[in-house]
Amino acid sequence: MTTRYLAFAAISERTGITEEILQTFRLPAPYAVIGDTRGWAEQTIDAWNAGSAVAALAWIHSTRQRFGYGSHIYGHPTREETIQIEVVEVLEGAWELDDARAVYDVDKIVDEVIVFDTFSQEYVSVVTAREFWESADRHKF
Repeated sequence: MTTRYLAFAAISERTGITEEILQTFRLPAPYAVIGDTRGWAEQTIDAWNAGSAVAALAWIHSTRQRFGYGSHIYGHPTREETIQIEVVEVLEGAWELDDARAVYDVDKIVDEVIVFDTFSQEYVSVVTAREFWESADRHKF
């Protein structure tokens, strides 16, 4: 039986995640490298794609690209860094605030918009720009 390996185009087709977004993910180690092309076993990609974090991150990345929300499309390794970049700096930048924590209950906003992704081992924002601002409005002092 011949083993079939999937390159990015085939993974994109199989998972429904664009190649551009796939490039931002940490895929499992490839099983084969032929020239510059990496290849993954079908069952590895199926198991990887079955994780709910993968689907959620694909949605997050595509949403950020559509709405321009977030400083970049990657997560952050620490909760504190995530809070600073994805919440505090966004609030301070949008409203020219010196201290977002004096105006907003940042911890409550964070509880609604930030999650720890066990797949990538990073904290990521999981809402659209609209949902972020609705959360901010709910938690304004």
